[in-house]
This record gives sequence, structure tokens and C-alpha cells, in this order.
Amino acid sequence: MPSEDVRWSDLACFVGRSSHIPAALADLSSPDEQVRLKAFRLLVQDLAWNENVFEATPYAICDVVEHLERRDVPHPNEAFALLRTLGNGEAAHPELINWHGRTVDLLSLCRELVEGSLTLYLSYLSDPGARLGALDVISGFRGRTAEALAELGRAADSATSTEERTEILTAIGDLREWNDTVADEPSCVVPDEFLNRKASESRAAMIRIGRGERPPRRGNAGPLLSARQYLIRLVMRLLERSN
Repeated sequence: MPSEDVRWSDLACFVGRSSHIPAALADLSSPDEQVRLKAFRLLVQDLAWNENVFEATPYAICDVVEHLERRDVPHPNEAFALLRTLGNGEAAHPELINWHGRTVDLLSLCRELVEGSLTLYLSYLSDPGARLGALDVISGFRGRTAEALAELGRAADSATSTEERTEILTAIGDLREWNDTVADEPSCVVPDEFLNRKASESRAAMIRIGRGERPPRRGNAGPLLSARQYLIRLVMRLLERSN
């Protein structure tokens, strides 16, 4: 669905309604780096706050992918970084939403929408300025891992430079490590009492936001956060402090 046909004011994000999201998405195509970084930070906060995705998140993913397909994002790395983040959201428990008339799991939908554009990301590998961003998205795959590994292997074999081949092989290693970490995660059953308490806390937080109160700061993400994600967030915090 084209972004202009989405009723953003009806979709929920971290701060409530999502009427401001289209403007931020448009700013990802700005020639001004500071404008793009500001838009990126806003979108990460409002669409994946504390790694939790929202009702508006899958619509934003579709919009970013559409712009990348049209090649109207002059500097696509912020767009790729956003897709990597939105495609790897987490939540205390699965949340169901209505997606074009059918009920779907929100987390699974976000991942499927991001991973469904593998061919698009591969098409950016020939662009030295966008290659690392595209590889970063692919190296975060969780569902289509085998397909991504096969495609990256073929891309490495046909690389036209040592630098390109090295970057692709690094992404292959990152993708394997990312999924090995997920596979090694110990399984556990989360008690209903805990889920109910977290749901109550979330509702209370949304009420505070509606009153205009500033949300409390959360702690750092869990131990499964990859070193790459940690470094990205560290850089983003340094950029915020420098502005």
C-alpha cells in the first residue's frame, strides 16, 4: 500500500498516533545528513522503542522498501539501518494486529516484510556507498537465513574487487553468528503473571505519555544484543551528544 494511502493518524506508535511518521520517513531522503540522522533517531524511537515494534511499524517498513526500490534515497544507509532495527524488534509476548483484513503476529510480520526484499538489498551490493548498509540488513535475517547465505555466497564469488568480496564474506560470518546466538538462547516459559504485569506497565506508560509526561528511561538491552548493534547505538548516542 503506498504511503499516501495509509491512514497514519489511525495507527499507534510509541508516542500515540503516527501522523508525524510520514514526514520523518521523507526526511530519510534529505541531502542534509543532520536531517537524516534526526529522522532516523525519531523513527527508531517511535517505531521500535526499547526494541518493541508498534502497529505503525510494518507500514513504515513498506514505505522505506518502496523508496529503496525506486532508488529515490540518495544516501540509503540510514534507511538500511532502520530496516535492520525494525526487522529485529522484540516484545514481551507476540501481539496480533489487523493487516489488510487478516489477523497477523506483529513481530513475524515485520521480519517477513524486511526479509522479503532480499533481492532488493542484493541489488545494492554493486554500490560501494550503500553496500555495507545493505549487507547489514541481510546479516540480521532470522527466517530466510539459508537463502541469504546462498545468495551472499554467489555474490562473493562474483565480486569485482577484493574489498567487495571481503565485506560480503564478513556479512556471511555475521549472519551465521547472529543466528547461532539465537539458536543457543535457552528456552523458557514466561509465566502469565509476568506477562500481565508487563502489559499493565505498558498501559500505564501509554497513559503517562498521553498526559505529556516524559517516559522513564529503560536499562540497556539484554545479553543477546550483538556487538554490531551495540556499536551502532553507541555511535548514535555520541552523535546526539555532539548536536
